[in-house]
Amino acid sequence: MLFTSVAVMQLRDEGKLELDDPLAKHLPWFTMKPAEGGRDATILGALTHSSGLPRESDYPYWTGDFDFPTHEKIVERIAAQEALYPSDRYFQYSNLGLTLAGAACASGGRGSVQPPAILIFSNESIDQAAVYAVVPGSEFRRIGTVIPGRTESLKIPSDMAIRGTLNIVARLLARNEVPQTGPVTIRPGERYQVRLTTDARSLSFLPADP
Repeated sequence: MLFTSVAVMQLRDEGKLELDDPLAKHLPWFTMKPAEGGRDATILGALTHSSGLPRESDYPYWTGDFDFPTHEKIVERIAAQEALYPSDRYFQYSNLGLTLAGAACASGGRGSVQPPAILIFSNESIDQAAVYAVVPGSEFRRIGTVIPGRTESLKIPSDMAIRGTLNIVARLLARNEVPQTGPVTIRPGERYQVRLTTDARSLSFLPADP
């Protein structure tokens, strides 16, 4: 734990990461969903054992021959594991959390190297639309504004796109309606077409043509 903490602080001092960075920003394969009502596990949460992460990786390595999992095995099982409770609420020791903090250090604090997802957003309404990408039950982020009659290419940052399931939401300047796609599958580097209909009541979502 001491060496991992020192390495994290050195990278922080070099400006290569922030303590509040989500683990997924530096570990594209970290796709464990946060507990209901909680935010994404951060580097700080992993170091302070307040991330809500399980105590161990999903292997019985404290029994038998103490066959500790390799990095590849941890990556393989991480998506199937679940957070125990919302982050930053309780303290519980987590070897898995420290392992993930160390893996973030090993990435050099470079963040995700995966490309963003691209939304080709067509606004066919007469209202200006502020467009948001939403991680259900977790966070939302404004990704752009599209004026009436325009089509714009908007980027969904890779640390959000790697979650797999997002909701695209448009907030209209002059109306109370909040049209949305509902949960859709989005991947880093992929392109998608989103269309705000003329009545400004719905968003259609389709993979973009190559």
